[in-house]
Amino acid sequence: MTYSQSWDLKDFYPNYGGPEYTSHWAYLEKTISDFKAQIVSNGALTESSAADWADFYDRLEHYGLELGHMSSYLGCLSSADALNDDYKRDLAKLSAFSPQIEEVMEKFQLVLGQAEERDFEALLAQPKTKDLRYNLTRLRTQARRKMPLEQEMLASELDVNGLSAWSRLYDSVSGKLKFELKTSKGTRTVPFAQKRTLLEDNDPEVRLGALRDSNAAIAEIEDVFASALNAIAGTRHTLYARRGIKHFLEPAMWSGACDQSTIETMYDVVRARAEVPRAYLRRKAKVLGVKQLGFQDLDAPLPLKDSGRFEWNQGCEMVLKSFADSYPALHKYSQMALQKSWIESAPSDRKRPGGFCTGSDKVKQQRIFMTYGGSLGDIQTLAHELGHAFHSWTMRELHPARLNYPMTLAETASTFAQTIVAQALAKDPSLPSSVHAQMLTTLLNDGATFCLDIQMRYEFEKRFYEARKAGELSASELKALMVDVQKEVFGDSLDPEQLDPYFWASKLHFYIGGLSFYNFPYSFGYLLSRALLARFREEGPSFLPKYEKLLMQSASATCEDAVRDSIGADIRRPEFWHGALDEIEGDLKKFETLKI
Repeated sequence: MTYSQSWDLKDFYPNYGGPEYTSHWAYLEKTISDFKAQIVSNGALTESSAADWADFYDRLEHYGLELGHMSSYLGCLSSADALNDDYKRDLAKLSAFSPQIEEVMEKFQLVLGQAEERDFEALLAQPKTKDLRYNLTRLRTQARRKMPLEQEMLASELDVNGLSAWSRLYDSVSGKLKFELKTSKGTRTVPFAQKRTLLEDNDPEVRLGALRDSNAAIAEIEDVFASALNAIAGTRHTLYARRGIKHFLEPAMWSGACDQSTIETMYDVVRARAEVPRAYLRRKAKVLGVKQLGFQDLDAPLPLKDSGRFEWNQGCEMVLKSFADSYPALHKYSQMALQKSWIESAPSDRKRPGGFCTGSDKVKQQRIFMTYGGSLGDIQTLAHELGHAFHSWTMRELHPARLNYPMTLAETASTFAQTIVAQALAKDPSLPSSVHAQMLTTLLNDGATFCLDIQMRYEFEKRFYEARKAGELSASELKALMVDVQKEVFGDSLDPEQLDPYFWASKLHFYIGGLSFYNFPYSFGYLLSRALLARFREEGPSFLPKYEKLLMQSASATCEDAVRDSIGADIRRPEFWHGALDEIEGDLKKFETLKI
């Protein structure tokens, strides 16, 4: 079978700019105006108006589906051709709808929050909303934690020149930042954006120089980054106080649909079993010929025998075979996605970097974007994005309100699929030992990243927000806090003289205006997927219907309830997370037997 490397988008619109595309724009523009008018005419939510409000919410959610259809299409076009000005123009036009939708949703939430309990129950009893109790209750609860509408609208307007402005400042300054990379081969000017790639270089001198010299550039403007970070956190503290939010972690946990106690239990287990990922890092140092790793060595490649390159069709078949051997439904879906040309993987100098999965719930299809170069890492990316796509495919018949799952569960299906492939390739007798070693290394690198690196980010952000309540922190204080957390989390697996005091300034995630604590969901999704794979191995094929039930419930229940009701497990208990660490420890034992 030959699989295309260019995606087919004709099921979205037959042609960009054609009559179907143009008429859809007209529909989007007219309908948002209709919503604004109706939300005024409907009045308050009462038992007598419950049917009208149920119809309104149903249509609003389906409108979001229509808007998502256009957004996904334009996202695909602009990613495959990042230089096309027409695509950029239409994306900017589409972004103008966001404030209007937010205004309508804010007013709808206010209606829910002000309704009496009997009137809210009347809404939930309507045919169009009877299965949406979880989703509507979340909206109602969230409304009751907000300021009055006029203040919320003012906060939204001020956000453009406040919190979001600080985020844009960080993006602008970091995007223009360059540094002089000095090695024995000479000096060259490098954009800051290339730092991550340099930290994955085979040459230890390049890695050390990338960390040292990029931090020297940051030191020249450290106060700019410190001011931005302090302003973002300070603004949030002010808004949280006005909204009656008692703890700065509440919004992040709410967004992740999980309890803080669950996350702390997860990290308690990670801390208790920290020697598992640390042991891998110590072993990695030995393989690299150093006493201890420096922070710059965390993503360093091991000196493994080159596993070679795999043609696109070969890589696809490796993924398909891995799925077919253990998960027939995932195999069937992935084969269909490839046969229907739902994946864009061809190299092009007009494409944006990176990879993602998107889709349209209107046409019930997904699309995957990546650039395939033939490495085992590219094969893993394909498996990862197919996991995301399968998650959406599994949910395709649900009401639009039940499709927006949290980030905590978003990474579960992708990591589940990716790990299936990594484990399969690590023991496939038809592949050379170099592939086995590289796949095993990939699994352990992931374990170290999600258990240590991500935990470090979470702990730093927590302590920073706690300290920020008393006032701004200087750049020196931020550096000291960062180093303290790195020493605590990594222990003796890293050289205390080769840490990264400026990590807080180089990580974009700390500066996202619309989202705080963009870290713990990665640990959660990864460890949940490893624990689920352990149960899959124990229970065999009978586990898979339970797993798919979890995917189906991922936007209809809290993480705790979704896992309990589908898998029958309690993620509030340490034992569950120990199962995930047992998996990583098993990988470590195999790795220690390798002769590298």
